[in-house]
Amino acid sequence: MNYIIKRFIAFYIDLVIVFILSHLMMIILNHFWDNIPIKEIQIPLFRYVLMFFAFDFIFYYCICDYVLGRSIGKIILKFKIIGFENSNRTKFLLQILMRNISRFIPFDVISIFFNNSYQPWHDLITRTKVVFK
Repeated sequence: MNYIIKRFIAFYIDLVIVFILSHLMMIILNHFWDNIPIKEIQIPLFRYVLMFFAFDFIFYYCICDYVLGRSIGKIILKFKIIGFENSNRTKFLLQILMRNISRFIPFDVISIFFNNSYQPWHDLITRTKVVFK
């Protein structure tokens, strides 16, 4: 299977996992916040869900990159991330954080088509590369 197609499949596997985790977290929060009237929430519901999803997205990828060295979608499709700065723990954590925040650059998902190395911008910015294991 083509590298680009596999990268998109891995992304969508991760997206489904993040969606499920976000949904579970919303259920848990609703259970604990059951006594708060909906009128007291100042943030519109759509924006609240979007912010929560974005937080889960970053949190999921940061935890996976830190603990597993890659996301679950990449593990399933046998990808490996190379180029992490493992010699300095602070640089390693900053690189993970920058890699995952830069995923929110507009058109990052399709930026894989804009360069010859077929790497999205979040890989180019952090000088990492995703390769087959």
